Amino acid sequence: MQNKILTISVAAYNVEKYIEEALSSTIVDEYMDYLEIIIVDDGSNDSTSELVQKYVDQWPNSIIYVKKENGGYGSTINLSVKIARGKYFRLLDGDDCLCPDALRKLIDFLLSGIDIDAIVSQAAKFGAFTKENIFDFPDDITFGHIDNLIGCGDIAAWGFTFRTDLVNRDWMNLPEKKLYTDRIYLVQTLKKVENIYFSNNVLYRYRIGDTSQSTSKRSICKHYKDILYVDDVICRMVCKNFVANDFLAQRVGTYYASTICMLLEMPKNIKNFCLLTDMEHRIKENYPMVYYRAGEEMKRVKFLRKTKYMAFFFWFIVDGLRKRVKI
Repeated sequence: MQNKILTISVAAYNVEKYIEEALSSTIVDEYMDYLEIIIVDDGSNDSTSELVQKYVDQWPNSIIYVKKENGGYGSTINLSVKIARGKYFRLLDGDDCLCPDALRKLIDFLLSGIDIDAIVSQAAKFGAFTKENIFDFPDDITFGHIDNLIGCGDIAAWGFTFRTDLVNRDWMNLPEKKLYTDRIYLVQTLKKVENIYFSNNVLYRYRIGDTSQSTSKRSICKHYKDILYVDDVICRMVCKNFVANDFLAQRVGTYYASTICMLLEMPKNIKNFCLLTDMEHRIKENYPMVYYRAGEEMKRVKFLRKTKYMAFFFWFIVDGLRKRVKI
């Protein structure tokens, strides 16, 4: 059997509306022998399985379909990491898609034999009448140290393609039945990365405008406990193991800052105000590096703290004005 150069882990849960678009975007006819596409169906109860099976039948040596009981997003990554055979590994959500031309270029690069820990690729938002690049990569750097990513934007897990052996080294299974576990995946892998390759080709297309997404206001209000749990796991990870690089410290600070901003989406009442302030006091006391880095990475967080958190109650006004005053 042909050695696989790249494993793409596709998390699928009730994505019948999008899964064909997602899978079609991974099909690069001339390179299918080098691709391994692992589709982990996390207990879908719609027609996802029937739609996926057509692709498995057409590409049986390249596409693996696993259906299991619902265990949450982290469980899909756990399974893929365990069985992945590709030299490199990356994620794809079942409601997003890749750009086939950029995927071809990535495979060409990987097949060239260059040894690199990670490739970070440009991504674009799409949906809801929006299409724009997300990351701000330097024009004068192609290869570099992981710290060259500082200032490049909020690079999420789907921005990276990692060497599979790095992902597997000291792998800690992601929590099940929780949202936002991609943060843990990224932090535990980034601490092992040293050298990277920048690609300005738009590889990943991130769908926005779906109210069922984990970053939607409705989902935040429903699953805020998952956010707090994941942040605690990350804080323990970075404090138990010295932060290996400046970019990882920035990434952790940005994650915590985004958690604060997500909690600002909660209904404005005393209960949620106390939830926010109690979290801040706990993080400041137990994980001061994370606390102070969050303020450095996001001006909104620094502003909120200057108001003694009272801005929580009129945050919709602050949010409406933040672009004008650069908060």
